[in-house]
Amino acid sequence: MKSLFCVLAIFLCSCAVFSQTKTDNKPPDKITDKQTSKLPQIKGSKPPIEMPKALKIMGKFIKKQKIDTSNYYLSRVNMIQYGTKNDEKPVWYFRWINVDGRLGDYIEIAVFMDGSVKRMPSM
Repeated sequence: MKSLFCVLAIFLCSCAVFSQTKTDNKPPDKITDKQTSKLPQIKGSKPPIEMPKALKIMGKFIKKQKIDTSNYYLSRVNMIQYGTKNDEKPVWYFRWINVDGRLGDYIEIAVFMDGSVKRMPSM
């Protein structure tokens, strides 16, 4: 009797969890030019230094600074905004992670759009 009650309780709970409500699959109304003009505008343009060039600049920086990357692998490349709130500039951000997976043991390098490079402090 106890096992029948448990099976029934599990069945009812799973039905409640996995049940779906009916959704209206009606396509959206047409979007007008007036509506699109109200959307936030993205300041997007081709960066002065594209990622492949930034990668080469970073490679030269690593050689010049004699940074040992033999126990690291490149795990992330992002374009971020760097600087103070009033003076943010786009920057290519590269993160190398230690092969051992130790937290805080990263190599973080920023390549600025003027070609300058900075090693970011890590833990």
